[in-house]
Amino acid sequence: MQTAMQHFLEQIQAASANELMVYARVGSAEVQLADRTQLPFVQHMTHILVSGAEIEVTFKTHFMNEAADWLLSQKVGKGMSLDHAIDFMKEYSNIIAGKTKTMLEAAGFEVSQSLPFAVRGYNEIFYGSGDKKIVHHTWMIKAGDAALHCSVSIVSRDVGALEKLRQTSYQPKDSGDVGEAELF
Repeated sequence: MQTAMQHFLEQIQAASANELMVYARVGSAEVQLADRTQLPFVQHMTHILVSGAEIEVTFKTHFMNEAADWLLSQKVGKGMSLDHAIDFMKEYSNIIAGKTKTMLEAAGFEVSQSLPFAVRGYNEIFYGSGDKKIVHHTWMIKAGDAALHCSVSIVSRDVGALEKLRQTSYQPKDSGDVGEAELF
């Protein structure tokens, strides 16, 4: 039987693939599970936090310039700057955090969301691997010419509240609904 945490992780993973298809206007996105040790040290990383008294969720994407540029070109066409592509990826992270926040609130958690930020230079932000209250989940999304590595770290501050995660439910957008998130 699937645990409440596994259920929640699958909901975030599904949101990340579906929202990428909708936001970037790509026809498909293939998800592959990855081990945390397989996280690449690539050119860029976005980072965003959804946090409350009972739970803390950190969502990250790792990507190369070419991946961000290709995804942005699917949405707005070619000729945009690298800064625009990075903004695109930050907004994508913001969308996933917003979906995560909505799922948590619907399950009874009180949480807030940070602003996304991007780090350059082959960086990674690590969390204490020995802490049993931290759960990590890593996957890769391939969409056309782009590959993103995504990861989520979840800190449980109230183990008893974790069962509420079973109530989380991601509601995918229709692939025809391209959304109108502002980039710039």
